[in-house]
Parts: sequence; structure tokens; C-alpha cells
Amino acid sequence: ECEVAALYAPYTLASELEKRGIRVHRLDLSHRWSIFEGTFKIVSLLRKGRYDVIHATLFFAGLYMALSRPFVQSSRRVITFQIENFTGFPANTIWKKFRKQIEKLFTRYWIDGHVAISTAVAQDYATHLELPHIDVIHHSIPIDLLRPIQNLERQEVLARYGVDSNKFIIIAPARLVPQKGHDILLQALEILKEKGRLPCVLILGDGPLENDIRHTVVTKQLSEQVVLHSAISNEELMPVVQASDMFVLPSIFEGFGVAPAEAMALERPVIASRVGGLMELIEDEVSGILVPVGDASSLADSIERLMADELLRQKLGKAGRKRIETRFSVDVIADRYTNYYKAILAQNNG
Repeated sequence: ECEVAALYAPYTLASELEKRGIRVHRLDLSHRWSIFEGTFKIVSLLRKGRYDVIHATLFFAGLYMALSRPFVQSSRRVITFQIENFTGFPANTIWKKFRKQIEKLFTRYWIDGHVAISTAVAQDYATHLELPHIDVIHHSIPIDLLRPIQNLERQEVLARYGVDSNKFIIIAPARLVPQKGHDILLQALEILKEKGRLPCVLILGDGPLENDIRHTVVTKQLSEQVVLHSAISNEELMPVVQASDMFVLPSIFEGFGVAPAEAMALERPVIASRVGGLMELIEDEVSGILVPVGDASSLADSIERLMADELLRQKLGKAGRKRIETRFSVDVIADRYTNYYKAILAQNNG
């Protein structure tokens, strides 16, 4: 039996969880740094619920869970690390260094179990927070909800976003932030254009780099090839991914990569950076293609190769779904967490 507590709004997933019979506690913190309020509300919840395991994700949930320990000691505490936080966002200011010391303190001494979504994330936190052991349990992908749609109306789906279905379509859904490597993708398109290869790229996302990306598209004369659209819901996105010919994610760093995993589940060929959790998700040349980080020339070569080889695209797509089914499905990851919780509780009993 599982319940969910959310510290503050927006409670984006609350209604969906409740439809599935999962109780959601909306704690309505006035501010994420409301230390006394946050600790009091977590302690009150834990005293009422008598939970065996409390599992937090991200900094503030972990902080308040840890601060509750002196008041409620019976529950075992687990935290999941989601991104290569210190690799991607170095503690290079006084405030960031102070926050890092806080995190090091509460994760090392007041939390029983540490989980990372990839080996890369585990190494990042183990190094910077000096944690002796972090277990790796990847994100899960709901393969039953991500089955390729038979007889998908490609033209109709792509037309909604101003994309010509007669062109070779590359989809790149990601936040418009430096981490995602949109500049590398645009450089690769410029290289391909010089070779007479003119794929259409649909960039779906929001973020602070939107104006920069639009400017680059114009200055590189790629306006006929690049369509930039705001982020859409996951439900809307999946048919667009399936309607596309290829998925590309040239990230600079990446904790895991849910978006490419979903594309693999939909049997789309994926090209991604050889970095972080993407190397655990994708078997290079088997279930996708990995390219060196920041290497626009290699990315262009891989795109050109897949554009010219439909059989290879199909082969990678089929192998990609198989990999998701066997390694990252909800059932597989749920079993891993069940065994992990049993081990944590056994340590407590011992």
C-alpha cells in the first residue's frame, strides 16, 4: 500500500494518482524553505500514518524527511537522486556550497537508503556527498501504455504542428536549456544542409533558450527545416514521436533519459549523446546510436546514415522496444523496489 505527499503546489499528478486509488496528501507549504512548517507537517503526517518506509525525491523532500527523524524514528528513510546535479550545476557560489553541505549532512546521517536512477547519477552523488554506497534503480517506462498505434495517421498528426509529412522528420522534445544540446543539433543540420540532406526537425519544448534557438535558426538559414513548438502534454506527444522518423537527444549531461526511453518503446530509432544514464539506456549500434558529446559532425553522420537506411531504422526501433520491455518496464522496476524495501526493513529488524 502506497500514499503520496506533495510539499507544495502545483499538484500536477494528484488527480491522476487519486483516480488510481492512491491517496495524495497536499501539504501546502507556504515556501519551500519553510523549515519549521515543513518539518512539522511531515512529522504530523508520519505520526498519523505509521509508515514502514518513507521515500523522498529531490532536495526539499529529502531535507524535510531527514529533519523528521528525531521525532519519528520507526520509519526507514530512502531518497532517490535524479540528475547529475553537481556535474551539471557545480557548487561554485557561496550559497551553492552551503546548500551542498546541508545536503551532505542530512543524506549521510539521517537517511537509511540512497538510490540513483543511473550509475552516472550514483557516481556524481557518491563523489560530492561522500556517500559510501548508492543503489541504482532506473526509471520505469509504462510499456503497456506505449504501444505503437496501428495505422497512425502520420500526415494528420504532423500537420497539427506545421510539419510536412512528406519530409524526413526528426523529433527533439526537450526543455530549451543548455543541457539538452540544441546548439549541437542545429550545427549538425547545417553540416547536413551542405551535403544536400534536408531533414525537418520538430523541436518541442519551453525554456530560457527559446529566443537564442530561434535566432540561430534564422542566422543559419534553417527556417525551412526547423519547426519550434511549445511543450505539449505527454499524451499529445507520444503520437507525434511515433509519426516521426527519428528521435534525437544530443545532451551535454543526462541522468537517465525518459524521453528517449519512451521513443524506444514506440519503436523509434534513437540517436543520443554517449553520456550519463543514456549509456545505460541505449546499447550502441544495437538499440540505438550513441555519439560523442558535443560532436556535431558525428551527430550529422549518424543522422545521414539512418536517413539512408530504412531497414536499420526498423532494426534499431524493434531492438529499442525489446530493451525497454526487458530492462525498464514498470513490472521490472517495481520488483526491484519491492526487493529493495524488503532489504531496508530487514536491516531495521536486524
